[in-house]
Amino acid sequence: MAEETTAAPAAKGKMGIIKLAGISVLGLGVAADIGLRAVSYFKHAPAAEASVPAAGAAGDGHGSAPAAHAKIEAKSMMNLDAFLVNLADKESPRFLKATLRLGLDDEKLGEELTKEGVPLAITRDAVISVLSAKTSEQIVTLEGKETLRNEIRTKVNAVLPKGRVTDVFFVDFVVQF
Repeated sequence: MAEETTAAPAAKGKMGIIKLAGISVLGLGVAADIGLRAVSYFKHAPAAEASVPAAGAAGDGHGSAPAAHAKIEAKSMMNLDAFLVNLADKESPRFLKATLRLGLDDEKLGEELTKEGVPLAITRDAVISVLSAKTSEQIVTLEGKETLRNEIRTKVNAVLPKGRVTDVFFVDFVVQF
């Protein structure tokens, strides 16, 4: 009988550890689900991001809002992966990391162009050509970024097989000095 009493607490201890491990795994699963939902929400909410540049430009204290962003004309978004390019600075190597979203004039065109390989490659090439031709001094100011937006819009519109870029949004923009 002495053996039975010592075996029972050991079994209860093992069951406690198993329960604790199960609760931990469940908690990690819930946390991962919440994280994935948050990423999905921010990835698929271009309208909210599109309104940020217009509001920020109007009230940032650096002058009036650019006319192109006073009213957002985009009906869909073409999401582009991050660009990492060498800038045209001669005195020392400088880099730009930028993530862009292109506002398009057709409701279904953004998703279509993002999935198609050739238009996406042509668009990325056009953006890289514009970005890598700039020096850091040309793009760090508010006016420089607005000029860059206009140049990207013009260059991409020249190569797009259909539709038109109405807005260019910088989601991420870091210049290495």
